[in-house]
Amino acid sequence: MIESVIVFVEYVLSCIFFRNSAADMIETVRINLKLYPKHYVQLSRWMRNLFNIRKCEIPKYLAFRLYLSLFWGLSAPIVAIICLFTQQQNIIGIIIFIPCMFAIPDTIIFVVVSHFFKR
Repeated sequence: MIESVIVFVEYVLSCIFFRNSAADMIETVRINLKLYPKHYVQLSRWMRNLFNIRKCEIPKYLAFRLYLSLFWGLSAPIVAIICLFTQQQNIIGIIIFIPCMFAIPDTIIFVVVSHFFKR
């Protein structure tokens, strides 16, 4: 029971982390004319409304972080239910380790790439 709560909280915190870091960076990036058509995307209206984004065109790596945020938020209840019905500790350990495995390399890439897009 406690494992499913821990997993749910971890996945929700991953969702919040990816969303906040992407939303903060969207406000500070500018359009780089050398990279403009190839490395920028337009989010759909429902994504802009969901994440409260005013800019139409954002860099692809920030859109990827928003999609990751959506993935972690949607998978949190599913993974919590899996942990609730699974009593094997090795599966629960793997499920707990998955967000950490994705967050560390993505954060390193985020810091490096955001350096090129900042004002």
